[in-house]
Amino acid sequence: MLKLTGDCPGLFESEELEKVINATRPAAKEAGIAEHNRDAIFGLFVGRVRAKLHLVLCMSPVGDAFRRRCRMFPSLVNCCSIDWFSDWPQEALVSVAVRTLSSLGNPETVHTLANVCMLVHQVNSCAPTFGLGAPAKDSIGNRNTWVYVVWPMLRLSGARVRGLPE
Repeated sequence: MLKLTGDCPGLFESEELEKVINATRPAAKEAGIAEHNRDAIFGLFVGRVRAKLHLVLCMSPVGDAFRRRCRMFPSLVNCCSIDWFSDWPQEALVSVAVRTLSSLGNPETVHTLANVCMLVHQVNSCAPTFGLGAPAKDSIGNRNTWVYVVWPMLRLSGARVRGLPE
């Protein structure tokens, strides 16, 4: 809630809230907010906090815990930048790709394409090692960019699968 809206309801007791509003009044006055409008002054404070707030969370992408947290708190994916500081294990890359490609139905095709996705991700990670330049910052950095890698394969493979006789 804090990262998504910049506010955490009930965070301040009445005395603390009064101190926050009083400390923010000069900035509110400069911004053209009336001194008696407490909600607008507090909104200015929340906006400033939200603009300056930086959080660092460390989680492992392996297993169900990370997936569960992303579902429970969508702002982890939608409102944050995700940086991987170590390589994902191969089984985690394959697991995500298998889950995303599972709509193809054919387990052999799904597993083959999942391995391709894993290799694409690994090649992107080690490109600087072979003098191929730095990888794009968020080339496969979060769920949305991962889907952009997998989705064309899914569409192409789906078209090919539909064209094959049963």
